[in-house]
Amino acid sequence: MCIMCQSDTGGSGRCKGCQSVSYCSEQCQSVDRPAHQLLCSSYLTFLQSRPSDLHKLGIWFPRKNKSPKLVWVPMTTKREGRFDRHHPELGPFLGSSASKAFSETTVTQNQRRGVHIGHDIYIYIYHSQQQQNHEPFANKSLRHAAQACRGMTIPSGAGGQLVAIAGRADASPSEVADMTLCDFRHVLDWSSTHGDNTVRETPTGGTIRAVRISCRLEQLLYGRGVFCTVFVQSNLPFASKPSPLSDALGVPLQVCKPRRTELESGTADLLGSAQGEAGGGLRNTYATALMTEMDVFSTSWGTSPTMFEGGAVIARWDRADLDPSSAIRVCRYCVEVLQPLFRRALAGMVTRDDAMREVSPSKLAAWAPNPAEDGGLV
Repeated sequence: MCIMCQSDTGGSGRCKGCQSVSYCSEQCQSVDRPAHQLLCSSYLTFLQSRPSDLHKLGIWFPRKNKSPKLVWVPMTTKREGRFDRHHPELGPFLGSSASKAFSETTVTQNQRRGVHIGHDIYIYIYHSQQQQNHEPFANKSLRHAAQACRGMTIPSGAGGQLVAIAGRADASPSEVADMTLCDFRHVLDWSSTHGDNTVRETPTGGTIRAVRISCRLEQLLYGRGVFCTVFVQSNLPFASKPSPLSDALGVPLQVCKPRRTELESGTADLLGSAQGEAGGGLRNTYATALMTEMDVFSTSWGTSPTMFEGGAVIARWDRADLDPSSAIRVCRYCVEVLQPLFRRALAGMVTRDDAMREVSPSKLAAWAPNPAEDGGLV
């Protein structure tokens, strides 16, 4: 299975350097390469230097150094009740004072890619007293490795010494596996989503189907159409309330705000925030229209309290797969039919009741859109 998109590799596509990661295409391999190459060339040689059977290969992310390191983590045995329990000896990496002060996180799925890893990855982090007192403590090696990947960032607070090992930490040494460079990718993806509830796209199925609406800036940067099918994780909280307008049309949608990539942010800043050309390039007309207020007694009726900028993802409120053609039809009906009608009602040219009569599933189904104005699905 491809580590980047989870496509079937057919048993081929294994990295020749480390032989521990597979890719389905040169494109997926090129996306992973900036981070993967940090450890790839030394991986097989390092595997030949195991000090003993009680040592397992881990990955150490030093706080002050720029590069992660392959390390041998000794496993120690402690008698607990009637059983022998085996634990990693982390002092050489986290510091001798960290023996009782580190935090431990078990990672079993890759939230960024929407897949279950298939085994546990244990991540141990130690923050010194100075770091706990809010002094700067960004982990340089973790940040460097994660940000080598296009469009990936990690939360600003991610820091401290960090060690990752595979398998159950309390199992026998034979059941604790060596870290692979697939696990390395999982740790980097974890670092970009840990403690962050931002809605992200995932590159494959296995979650829920949704539709991304690209603003003009994204269309220019990536050559995207206005609409494209994407897959997003169903267990992340969505970033906005349900769309009242789509709900009234019989298609209950949620409008979500995905994280803007560094390329998009940098280009937007270069163009000058949300003013002039940049404002037009960032404005997301369809996402904004979906959030139109539908309460006829509200002073905000017919307008949207939320101005969406940048890309947006729309998904069904009930977490079922979203039919792309249905979603696009709703978006276009809102912008091409309802918004002009609401403006006329607000100007006193028609009544609100007249406008609201067009907000129904039957009116949506009967509408014949202009093919020449089709935003297109890619």
